[in-house]
Amino acid sequence: MKRKETSSLIPEIILDHENIEFVEFQRIYSESQVLLIRRPRVKQLKQPRELVANIWKNASDDIKRTWCIENTESEIIEDPFDMICSDTCNKTWYSSFVFKGDNEQCFNKMVGELPVGELPVVNDGDKLVHGKAVWFFIGQNRQDKISFAGRSLHTDDVPHNGTWHLQVSGSKRWFIKPTEALGTDIFPDREISITCEAGDILILNTKLWWHRTELPPGSFPSISYARDIFLGTPVVESDMTNQDGLYAATFIPSGTIIFCESDMPSCSLPRVEVSPNCEVAELEDGQMALVSARDIMEGEWFNMLESDESDA
Repeated sequence: MKRKETSSLIPEIILDHENIEFVEFQRIYSESQVLLIRRPRVKQLKQPRELVANIWKNASDDIKRTWCIENTESEIIEDPFDMICSDTCNKTWYSSFVFKGDNEQCFNKMVGELPVGELPVVNDGDKLVHGKAVWFFIGQNRQDKISFAGRSLHTDDVPHNGTWHLQVSGSKRWFIKPTEALGTDIFPDREISITCEAGDILILNTKLWWHRTELPPGSFPSISYARDIFLGTPVVESDMTNQDGLYAATFIPSGTIIFCESDMPSCSLPRVEVSPNCEVAELEDGQMALVSARDIMEGEWFNMLESDESDA
């Protein structure tokens, strides 16, 4: 194993075929909550589309309903399976879906078909545990010299300690920026660019890092997948999901009017059973509004109480 610091200040490890010891992995990752593992000897799959196509073909209807467009400017996709399989399609698109469910045998079989099922870390006991979901990203940028952007800069309100992304084929460019919670004493308060090539693994705490991605122009499809990890913490059911949402771009004090009825976005907020951060309230002028029910931290996704039947 070789370690070096990239010009972007992100810790980087170069692995051939060996695994990294857990203690060393934890030490490096805990310092910055981000780690890039380069694996230069890993060859790009000759038929990367077949990997995702076979998983999609055998997926349940519930899994197929998680299909989501990562870029609203993606060209219309009538049949995801045809798009995944096509080598000749000239469309520019970027989508994802989540493979999870109650059938553990089916999930384990799918993970066993992946090039990498678990992080290449020597795991002593249960110090590193993976979540029971895999998030697949696939797309292709047919534009000339113009990158194709995914979702805008955001953070994730998640219970785990990080998510690792394996670039299966093609490339993907990440842009990350430290949140106030992470601090900017080590990292600059600006976007840091990371380009992942086939075989690379990026581990990122998406709660502490603002992040977004772009697909560079290319004739080869960009395919990657992600799994959550828990480091010495109780494992909770993965909440990997593929629904649009809204999050706080900065700290919002309790009692703040976030949206009025007249400018409410056409987006349903996620529902939670405890400690919702938003509620619907009637203003003095009779207009309905979305109001913060408690202090909302930067990067936290807006949500409402499960039993609240009001729509937002």
